Amino acid sequence: MPGSGGKNFQQAYNVQAGVDTETMMVVTEHVTQHANDKLEVEPTLKALEQLPDRLGKVEALLADTGYRSESNTKVCDAAKITPYLAGGRESHHPPVEARFTQPPALAPDADVVQAMDHRLATIEGRAVYALRKSTVEPVFGIIKSVLGFRHFHLRGLEGASGEWTLVTTAWNLKRLFNLKSAADRTVAAACLKASNMRRKRAIRNSPRSISATAMSRNSANNSHQILRREFLRLMFTFCDFETFTQLSPTGC
Repeated sequence: MPGSGGKNFQQAYNVQAGVDTETMMVVTEHVTQHANDKLEVEPTLKALEQLPDRLGKVEALLADTGYRSESNTKVCDAAKITPYLAGGRESHHPPVEARFTQPPALAPDADVVQAMDHRLATIEGRAVYALRKSTVEPVFGIIKSVLGFRHFHLRGLEGASGEWTLVTTAWNLKRLFNLKSAADRTVAAACLKASNMRRKRAIRNSPRSISATAMSRNSANNSHQILRREFLRLMFTFCDFETFTQLSPTGC
């Protein structure tokens, strides 16, 4: 919201979202009035504990340097969640050697923060942490630029919290639709591939005397009837209609 005189910006609310790296679904969300993100790891972990068991166990927490602190690292370790909290901003074009170089071995007496820094410096750790910029960052970008949500319309922390819950719910519904559509397209492509293979086998195994038999008839009507029956037989051989009845209208 505009500050005094309209010449600066006053941060009144701070929205948080936990995003699954595989589906890009928002699994936790809340609104706070804290000026930075260092106090938001513990509420996020508590929200993760409330999720149904059938959704699985969270294995790692990826967050930028704004969430980094010794206490947050220890809270994640106590919750049996591997923390990946960046120590600082990295350059966009690091040397090639740095991307494929492993750090020295971790000291036996290293604490949880040192262990996390060592983890982030490994090739595997860098690959895991890189998932953050391709999951949670696009979610916020799409919500702001595509869904058009750039400011709250309600006043008060309670109203803003409800509005943010509504926005993240809209995102999840949109994401579910896209995931279902992609799954349907995959099934349809597999069905078409199987149908093409059956068609090729049917053509390869079908008798080559069909056209000759049809053309040898003296009556034009008999020729048309024979060709029509043969066409219907081959069509039902080529197409597996039972398979396509399982697709949704979107998949078709």
